[in-house]
Amino acid sequence: MQKLQADFAKICEDPTDGLSVHLIDNDFYHWGGILIGPPETPFEGGRFQFEILFPRDFPQSPPEFYFKTIIFHPNVDSNGKACTMLLNYKWQSATTVESIIDSICVLMSEPSTEDGYLNDATTIRNADKEAYENVARMWTQTYAV
Repeated sequence: MQKLQADFAKICEDPTDGLSVHLIDNDFYHWGGILIGPPETPFEGGRFQFEILFPRDFPQSPPEFYFKTIIFHPNVDSNGKACTMLLNYKWQSATTVESIIDSICVLMSEPSTEDGYLNDATTIRNADKEAYENVARMWTQTYAV
C-alpha cells in the first residue's frame, strides 16, 4: 500500500492538467477521478469519470481501469474496462499510477485496434477512421459534456 500512498500523494501534490483523483471510501485500492478528453481528439472537451481498482498484491499485478462515463473507443469494453498493453502483457511492478493514467490519455489520442476489444468502435475505426471519430465525438457530446 505504500506505493499507492506515494503515487496518490505525488498526483495530488503535482496534478496533471485535465486530471483529478480521489479515494473512494478512503480506500487506497479504489481510486476515482475525472479525465478531461485530450485536445484534437474526438474526446476533446469531455469529462470522463473513471475508477481504478488495485489488486491487494499491487504492484505485482496490474490494476483495472474503468471508464464510468460512456465512451466509444476500440480499447474500452461495454462495461467501461480499458484494455492497454501496459495493463496487460507489458505490466511491470515499477509502473506508477501516473504512468497508467498517461497511457490511457495516449490511448484516447491514438486508439490501438490491435490491442482493443472486438467491438463496434474497433470495426468502424478499421473500416473508416473519419466515421469512427464522428461517432466518438457524438458520444462525447452526448455523455461526457
